[in-house]
Amino acid sequence: MSDNINAVVNQLTDLEKRILAHIYHYGPDTPWLLARRLLGAAGWRPIVPEDEVEKAVQHLVQLGLLQEFRGFA
Repeated sequence: MSDNINAVVNQLTDLEKRILAHIYHYGPDTPWLLARRLLGAAGWRPIVPEDEVEKAVQHLVQLGLLQEFRGFA
């Protein structure tokens, strides 16, 4: 089991690790907002390019580490 966890962690980029840490600490966020307030930083301009954040979030979803929420129906 530990080897499986290490294999997944080794696949993650620094940005993906930062996204997981942000969501764990601050709760759910959209990629647009994540790009602007990653790990508590705040501002109008993105801290990380939005497209990089979107790709990282999609990779985390594919790995099963995040789940998309589409809102209430």
